[in-house]
Amino acid sequence: PEAIDYAEALTGFVDSLNIEIDILVGHSLGALIAGSFAAHFNRISLGLVLANPASGHSQLPEKKRLEKLRTRLSNIAKIGPENYAKERSSALVSKNASEEALDLVRLNMSRLRIGGHAQAAHMLSSGDLFNDARLFSGHVLVLCGSKDTVTPEDGAQRIAAIYPNGRYQSLPDVGHASYIEDPDLFNRAVIGFADELKA
Repeated sequence: PEAIDYAEALTGFVDSLNIEIDILVGHSLGALIAGSFAAHFNRISLGLVLANPASGHSQLPEKKRLEKLRTRLSNIAKIGPENYAKERSSALVSKNASEEALDLVRLNMSRLRIGGHAQAAHMLSSGDLFNDARLFSGHVLVLCGSKDTVTPEDGAQRIAAIYPNGRYQSLPDVGHASYIEDPDLFNRAVIGFADELKA
């Protein structure tokens, strides 16, 4: 599947709940999906928040793109979700993260399903958030942890700059799983954006 396929599934989910979307928040791979949703469906009334966004690999040379995809697929297939979580979870938070935050990240990662992970990996490989950004003219806030080594700040800043009404906000001293590592900081940023748009 591609990001647009996940975006279409999100449309069906929203319709089944019979809700309107004021603000859509997407984190990491979820940002890739949220960006596609915003670009192709006129369903967001106020704005879009992309946190620690994955931009997709479609702009990479094909050889490098396929190499990244193969590595991602083979790693989890070889060792399984639980061992994958043990090995990779610390990369998603800063060195100063609490044990509770690290445990939550590890727990979430251990629940990955290999098939679902493979689908998401293909979406990442084919995704292009930079292109989708040009197609959405609404208000956009891009957030990223200053200690994020998975999707570093420079990439997030480039994404914010492409959106016609985008802006960037750094989340100090947190890593990729910013909403887990410092939920108060994360929530203040999102709520502040929402309050501003509603004013």
